[in-house]
Amino acid sequence: MQKLPDELIEKFLSGNCTKEEAALVWNYLRKNPDESYLLKEFEQEDGEAPLPEGYREEMLAYITEMTPVAPAEKKVKRLNFLWYGAAAAVILVICKMWLLDRPAMKASGEHLASYEAPKTEWITESNAGKKEIMVFLPDSSKVRLSPGARMLYRKGFGTIANRDVQVSGKAFFDVAKNQQRPFTLYSEGLQTSVLGTSFYVNANPYSDKVSVKLFTGKVRISLDDSTSKRAYYLEPGQELVFSKSSRNIAINGPVKHTEDHIAKAHSLKADTISNWYMFNNQRLADVFDQLSAIYNVDIEYSHSEIRDMYFIGKLEKKDSLNEIISDIAILNHLSVTTSNGRYIIRKGKP
Repeated sequence: MQKLPDELIEKFLSGNCTKEEAALVWNYLRKNPDESYLLKEFEQEDGEAPLPEGYREEMLAYITEMTPVAPAEKKVKRLNFLWYGAAAAVILVICKMWLLDRPAMKASGEHLASYEAPKTEWITESNAGKKEIMVFLPDSSKVRLSPGARMLYRKGFGTIANRDVQVSGKAFFDVAKNQQRPFTLYSEGLQTSVLGTSFYVNANPYSDKVSVKLFTGKVRISLDDSTSKRAYYLEPGQELVFSKSSRNIAINGPVKHTEDHIAKAHSLKADTISNWYMFNNQRLADVFDQLSAIYNVDIEYSHSEIRDMYFIGKLEKKDSLNEIISDIAILNHLSVTTSNGRYIIRKGKP
């Protein structure tokens, strides 16, 4: 076989050749085990950093098995010696590359082990005084924080990050319009999304009720969890009140509803309820009328006092009427008294 260029053999021994070149050189060295480059490489590599125990023998056995040599009888000892020398030299080249790569692999592993996903950074604004304070957000939105209120917004708010805000306590928001970045407020279990509007939120962590009242624009409100995908939309003048314990929602406001949105009084009977029934933003008067029919009791109320009150809630068959009426009363600032089995509903505290 024609002698290969020294440069090509050097590339092979240094581990810098292509797969095609490696195959060519390997075949040449296999047929020319007395090549001086192999003996020189073998001598130079002797004394390199120690390899893992058994690694050299394992590689040599593998190469011997995959590429057996059948030397002539008269040169058995010489060829065997030189063949193993050639194989050993190749092994040392491979092992040297392995040893050189090992620190990089270790560093890479250490880097991956120490990597942590970037954490969201929040900026905090608190009102520890006795008067309201005004906070100007980076997107030009304005927030009036009441005494004791606390607000967090994301670093890079409105520029590189979404307009996400967390609030605890009472606050009034005048939100700057930005169609590309909706404004989302998280407050004690409620999620309020707006594009540009003004609204008031009361999210006391020590109170069962959370309320959002809209002044201008339009807002979309949903429960801040994965159990419900239902959304509630407020129009100016409406207020949503949410009970954290019962998960019921009431909407109060001056918006007039058509007959299609109002359930007919006494349309339900107790024996027609399976396991639950949903009141979907119905007038409170109609809710009381339906409860009266379902539970076969008298519920007395004043139409003028609850005229602009609405209720959204899920009625479970297992719920007692006392619990249901009590929840509705708390959400709407009503008082409840009983007399001879009759429920009497009045506006304000008892």
